[in-house]
Amino acid sequence: MKPFTLAATLSALALAPLAADAADRIVVLSDTMPKENARTVLAQSKYIMSQLQPGDTLTFLNGPEGREIARLDLSDTQTAEDILSSKRKTNQFFSGALQSVQDFAVSAAKKAEKLDADAVPMQVNLPGVLHNLTIHASKTPDVLVFGSLRYHDPRLPAYSMAHSFPNDAHVFYTPSETPFGAAGRDGQLEGTRVHFCDLDQGYVKEMQRLGLERATGLLVQGYGATFANATSDVAQCVRSGLAGHVDATKSYTPDQSDRTVRIYNALHTGQMPASTSQEQNALFNRLDLPQDQKAELANLMSQKRVMLAEVYLYDTASSDGDVVALISGKVRFDVPLTHKKTRVVVPITDGKLVMQGVHDGGGGITVGLRTQDGDELTSPVMRVGQTVEVPFVSSL
Repeated sequence: MKPFTLAATLSALALAPLAADAADRIVVLSDTMPKENARTVLAQSKYIMSQLQPGDTLTFLNGPEGREIARLDLSDTQTAEDILSSKRKTNQFFSGALQSVQDFAVSAAKKAEKLDADAVPMQVNLPGVLHNLTIHASKTPDVLVFGSLRYHDPRLPAYSMAHSFPNDAHVFYTPSETPFGAAGRDGQLEGTRVHFCDLDQGYVKEMQRLGLERATGLLVQGYGATFANATSDVAQCVRSGLAGHVDATKSYTPDQSDRTVRIYNALHTGQMPASTSQEQNALFNRLDLPQDQKAELANLMSQKRVMLAEVYLYDTASSDGDVVALISGKVRFDVPLTHKKTRVVVPITDGKLVMQGVHDGGGGITVGLRTQDGDELTSPVMRVGQTVEVPFVSSL
């Protein structure tokens, strides 16, 4: 961490504009942040302090542990002008909190350097944060969270979000059943606004980030709080949090029709493109299938169990004669694989592309899939007769 002088920092605080209304704010920090992120968080933390008004409270929490790092509390009679007019008063009021946050940032940067390669930095353990907020959020604060949307606890490997994201069903279960559960927590954080300042640049792909953002929003809402914002623009996140702004696009409605808990590996999950009925009919008409199979497929489509998608299938190894069958109900058709990508219309049945190994040219059947938006997926190596399901999710 770059050193900073307390005098220079306090001088900067004195020059900063002050917010108009008193407020209760909580800042949640990850305890493992690479140096550059730690510097950013430290600078933004100092800025947040500079915006304190008479009557304001500002609490810094260690996200994973829930421990208080620092707290600032202005009385209703204590004016900002009075504090900032005197170097002694300014130093007396701000210096302890500044030093505590700086020490924490330095420690977080050192801890990040020692992380294992498979660990996830910048975690805040949001499920634990929300539980702790039910203790710390005695008022209705604006909460600014600095960290990653990913969740990874070595003690719960089945729920690791290092490369994955959960479906909506988790929110209907209790926190003891899944870390992303909120059943029984309704209304506990009513009036609280959560602003997520996303520091993570290590998501597998955009689908994972969007899936985790949705899951985070649903979890926050499950506690009765408002998911006010989520952005990697940290300065914008802070401004939004200080102003109490709410981004209406971050409000999510969980899918009530599916209560089966699932976790999607982003490396092996596709995303269904938006498609009109006319586009679906056009794809259907391109399929070269026997009439009885087309009738079966049309029936599944009418039940909304099948969506058609145009993808490119290929052999991820060499063109050695691998063949797979695409299966949907009683519908089945073979696709020879070559190293060159072949455009194919595939049936996504109940949210899955079902493939079965038909012929192995040697070394296992290796299938790659590229969607229309350029997303690259791979399936596990298949044997003849083995069935593999590639999940597809709707637009997140």
